[in-house]
Amino acid sequence: MRFLIIFLTCLCFSPMSFAAQSTTGIVTQSLLSATGTSTLILARNELRTYLLIQNLGTATIIVKFNAAQSATEGIQIPAGGSFEPNLAPRDSVYIESSTGTQSFMLLEGI
Repeated sequence: MRFLIIFLTCLCFSPMSFAAQSTTGIVTQSLLSATGTSTLILARNELRTYLLIQNLGTATIIVKFNAAQSATEGIQIPAGGSFEPNLAPRDSVYIESSTGTQSFMLLEGI
């Protein structure tokens, strides 16, 4: 009995039980283009629960959080590749193409 009480107490007061979670279930899908200039594609969003960026172009695109890229810093997504983190970043998201203009698919869940 004592074990059950301790287990339930730990479960009720675990940090996970107080995490901010969205229950809206809204996913926004956008077809966008990346150029050679770092561009803000998503503002900071504390409610973001999902993020997927799929490179539909023929060259690498580069993703960075919180600030615009300089040179090739950031996460590189090769042509045909995608970026889908296990934990959606809530920071602002910037994107840039390594060459020319490249199409990409953006999905954001809140």
